Amino acid sequence: MDTRYYQAEGLDVERLATDLEHMFLSQGYQVQHFGNSDHMTVQMKKGGDFIAIFGLQTALTVTMQRAPGGVLALVGQQKWADKAVVGAVGLIAAPDSNKIQMLRWGRCRRR
Repeated sequence: MDTRYYQAEGLDVERLATDLEHMFLSQGYQVQHFGNSDHMTVQMKKGGDFIAIFGLQTALTVTMQRAPGGVLALVGQQKWADKAVVGAVGLIAAPDSNKIQMLRWGRCRRR
């Protein structure tokens, strides 16, 4: 990840994250942000949840953190934050016969 320091006293990190989110949403990206007033992470990606289930999708991630006299920004590529949740939901939502087959396959592999 690239790290940059921006000297900007009193910068509102939450507002910056919201503005960044709106900018990428208007360009067709899926966007999410999370954090608090001192530390905010924004992720942007293209593509659907189907690709995310197989772990083939990463996101551009911008993390902003308050620092004395400004903001520290880290920019890089990371996994989409809820990818594990999407995969778990697919397993839970699978029909019962598929769950049974998965359990049988797991037992066979352990022997």
